Amino acid sequence: MKVSPCSPEGFINGYLNTMELQTQGGVRWFAIGTVLALSAYGIFSCAASSQLTPPTEAEQWFPDNHIYSKALKSMDKFLSGDDDSYALFKVVYGMKGLDRSKYNIYIPAENRGETKYDSDFDLQPAAAQNAFLDACDTIRNYQCKEKGCQFGLLIRPNTTTCFLEEFQTWHYNTYAETTYDCTATEFYSRLTTFRETTAPKADPYGDWSTEIGMIDGELKFATIDSRMTMKVLQSVIVKRPISKIADNLVDDLVTTSTLNKPFQWTWDWVWYVSLSLFLSFSLPAEHAQNALAQEHSPSNEAAPQNNPSPWRYCLAPYRDSTRRYETEEGLIIGLMLGMAIALPVAFATLIFATGNVVVSLYAIVSIGFVVASVLGACKAYLDWDLGIAESVAGVIVIGLAVDYTIHMGHMYDHASHEIGAQDREARFRFAVEKMGTTVFAGAITTAGSGMFLYFTVLLFFSKMATLIVFTIFFSFLYSFGFFMALLLLAGPEGEFGRIGYILESLGLRKKVILPYPTH
Repeated sequence: MKVSPCSPEGFINGYLNTMELQTQGGVRWFAIGTVLALSAYGIFSCAASSQLTPPTEAEQWFPDNHIYSKALKSMDKFLSGDDDSYALFKVVYGMKGLDRSKYNIYIPAENRGETKYDSDFDLQPAAAQNAFLDACDTIRNYQCKEKGCQFGLLIRPNTTTCFLEEFQTWHYNTYAETTYDCTATEFYSRLTTFRETTAPKADPYGDWSTEIGMIDGELKFATIDSRMTMKVLQSVIVKRPISKIADNLVDDLVTTSTLNKPFQWTWDWVWYVSLSLFLSFSLPAEHAQNALAQEHSPSNEAAPQNNPSPWRYCLAPYRDSTRRYETEEGLIIGLMLGMAIALPVAFATLIFATGNVVVSLYAIVSIGFVVASVLGACKAYLDWDLGIAESVAGVIVIGLAVDYTIHMGHMYDHASHEIGAQDREARFRFAVEKMGTTVFAGAITTAGSGMFLYFTVLLFFSKMATLIVFTIFFSFLYSFGFFMALLLLAGPEGEFGRIGYILESLGLRKKVILPYPTH
């Protein structure tokens, strides 16, 4: 019966005939050529994959013709000046900390924390008012030359809401005197009236509840709200340097302010709470709005009595974007860490399965080339960035790539026990005949299963389909064209490279002679 060349059996017969083909001098030029060609391509892929960087724009999750993508484009086109598309920057005065002793990370919706306020916070003294106004000016004019910043500033012009400025104007127009001339009782009484009867100029339909924190008739906190020039939907590359500049701004508010520091700062513990997080606190609305402190509060033993203390700044919706920033950075770190773990584990698994160090070394080099080829193809051919799908694929590729080589390598080593083969040619043929059709069929079914992801709407799944197909293709190509060809040319013979033989040679194990089969 004639075997079709497209069938697994036909492929294996053609592969064996081609790989074992020798010239008159006994040189297998085709096998040598495939090893050299795939080695060169693997090196090229390593260089290409090293060029992968996080996306410079927000990842696209839906195709261009999807209603969500069209809506985003329309917003960017017609609402490009909308402040909501830019990150919020909030500075909070009067915060002391957040008691989260009862918080359970496994029940995040309950016991979110209780806000602790600074009992020494007092905005009435002239020095405190001036320091607050200086902070407003510093925030407005803080320089930022990074790519993601606009106008050369960290904060968008005319977006900083400084309630004290408006209060002083209102106070003078109403009482014909400055806020520096009234007593503490008059100051807070009039501030309460201002809070209840006026609205911010930038938001005539809003109120001062989030800027002037009156709780139980006392001023507990005061905030300065502004919008950064950085858009919320930016990549990790853009956000990273701007985040550092935001840190520097807060440092400057502390160190350059006319206020003395009310307590020692412990910046190592700084963390940021997103708007969606602190709005969901199980606290009264005004308390929840200002639950911006971090878990580890610094000491305030040396706090002056009459100076407001600039506590942690919160990048609220900005934190929504920095959560994505942290996710992107986490994916990159996860990719590196995953590969650092998966490759040694794969090598240990190969040694355990094949029992031969040389075979395992050939296999792990082949797997490394597969990983590089998949990621390199993403960059060289598709011009993808190192997004979520690519970061995930970089780790799962190792698991898929090891499958074919471990089966072929195991059969190569097992040939000596199964048929008594000691030379590399006989082991090569035995491994290909025994496992070649299985690997061929497995490649077709696995790649075929991934093809169904192309019919999904989310681009993430279509990307995964491409990555799965690439992985299977390069795994199959390198297992037959590189790994097995390398074993045919320079594979171990006899006991060379076997773990047991090495241990016996070192005197770490008694020599065991196993009879080889005679069939």
